[in-house]
Amino acid sequence: MNGYLTIPAVAHSPTSTAAAESVRGDTATTLREAVRRYLVSRIDGATDEEIAEGMALPPNTARPRRRELQLDGAIHDSGETRTTRSGRWAVVWQAGPPAKPMQATVPCVVCRGKGRVPAPPPRRDAPMTQGSLL
Repeated sequence: MNGYLTIPAVAHSPTSTAAAESVRGDTATTLREAVRRYLVSRIDGATDEEIAEGMALPPNTARPRRRELQLDGAIHDSGETRTTRSGRWAVVWQAGPPAKPMQATVPCVVCRGKGRVPAPPPRRDAPMTQGSLL
């Protein structure tokens, strides 16, 4: 099972549906396993961009396979980010289930502790890039 209720496509897009149907079955399974093996080989994890470039796959092929692995629990968000070529932050994915729950919670100041909201993410200091100024 890949975590999707149906094929991984944008519901309102006939071209997306056609593309998703073209990689069903053995092709999707083979690509998904290749992405999983790639992440196993990367001890420091990889962003979607790094997966696509490292495997010489189009991003629109690599990303849905990574998402299927995420939904299946075969990979996880490492809690780290790295900059892409465009200078924007991207999630670093790692093979296997997470070692600990990713997001702590804190009492909500809006509802005076009657509910809970996610804790803010830790600040990640990184070198300034042209893209980070936008």
